[in-house]
Amino acid sequence: GGGPCRCSQQWRAPACSIRCAGSLENGAVCTGHGVCGTNGTCVCTARANEGYWAGRACAACAEGWRGTRCDKTCPKGPNSTKLCGGHGTCDSDTEACVCYTNDDVGHWEASAHCTNCATSYWGPNCTRCD
Repeated sequence: GGGPCRCSQQWRAPACSIRCAGSLENGAVCTGHGVCGTNGTCVCTARANEGYWAGRACAACAEGWRGTRCDKTCPKGPNSTKLCGGHGTCDSDTEACVCYTNDDVGHWEASAHCTNCATSYWGPNCTRCD
């Protein structure tokens, strides 16, 4: 035929010379969590029912997302763009914040979003005033 060649799923033009990132698992590129763009770069999925994926091959959770399906997150807190207000870690099993309580990073109240100081601690870093 005289028409252009059609590339298989993991290859892109020109002349099907650009291979998409991510291993081919069950016939899927981008680790099965995205689609291959025209330049061979993965465009990762970001939907509640499919997860929020990131990385060159869409094999990691996008920032703020956890769990084996990258579909779990924790609250960010008022006036904060960081999970757990930036003062705790996210437990992906319970989707709850575990607030920091030490002298290096502050003593934060065990709350939904770790944005208030624990009792007897003050200031922007929730440290004890002696």
